[in-house]
Amino acid sequence: MPYNVEVTLVKAVDLAAADMNGKSDPYVVLSLGENKRKSSVVAASVNPEWQPEEKFWFLTDDARFAVLDVQVFDHDRFTKDDLIGYSSISLSQFLDGSSTNGTVLMHELMVPNIFERQGRKSVLVLKIKVEEEAE
Repeated sequence: MPYNVEVTLVKAVDLAAADMNGKSDPYVVLSLGENKRKSSVVAASVNPEWQPEEKFWFLTDDARFAVLDVQVFDHDRFTKDDLIGYSSISLSQFLDGSSTNGTVLMHELMVPNIFERQGRKSVLVLKIKVEEEAE
C-alpha cells in the first residue's frame, strides 16, 4: 500500500556557524528514496525560521521501512556548500494512529566533525504526516 508523506519545515535551532560572520545561510535537503526536495535559503542565521513554513510531499511504497534523510547546508556563493547538520528519521514512528503523526517535533541533528568544537546542539523542527494513499 503506498503512503503519502507530508513534511513541513518550521525552523532550526543552534546550527553551526559556517561563515566568517559567525552565522550560516542554511537550507534543508530532504530525501526519501530517490526523491529529493530542497528548501529556500534563510540568510545569515543559526536559528532560521521558514516563514511561511515550507511543505514538501513524497510518495513511498512502504512507510514501515522508509527513512527520511535530512541534511542542512550552509549556502556559499563562490565555494561548495557546507554540510552543517544531518539526521535520518524512520517514518514507522508516525504510523498506526501514532500521536506523533502530524505533530510538530524537534529532531536532533548530528553535527559534522569540522564544526564539533562549536559545541552546538542543533535541532530541526519538522511536522511529518504519513497517511495511506486512498484507493
